[in-house]
Amino acid sequence: MLGSLPLTPTASLTAMHSRAGSHPEEVFEAPQTLAEFKMASIWTELLGVERVSRTSNFFELGGDSILGIQLVARANQSGFRLDPRYLFEHPTLEKLALVSSTLSRTIETERPQAQVP
Repeated sequence: MLGSLPLTPTASLTAMHSRAGSHPEEVFEAPQTLAEFKMASIWTELLGVERVSRTSNFFELGGDSILGIQLVARANQSGFRLDPRYLFEHPTLEKLALVSSTLSRTIETERPQAQVP
């Protein structure tokens, strides 16, 4: 049930709905890995939700392309390796955290090593 209508023309019903943190039919699954916890922290801040389930979809929680770009920037600052297209290919917290942590490990293991005399 809708508690109140937006008072400004820029407010959206989608944004009001997304503040709940998850859809009523969604069962909450807490983040399990360090990558998921870090990513969930970024999501809650950007989307203005209380919590994010592992199965939450960024776009269903009110995310859009502008917030997606902000997410990628913040994730990269936090040590993830993300490209904006990964968010569209893997829009759930669990899958995005998995692909970004996998990419981070790949990059770290593929660094060239040189010996210093």
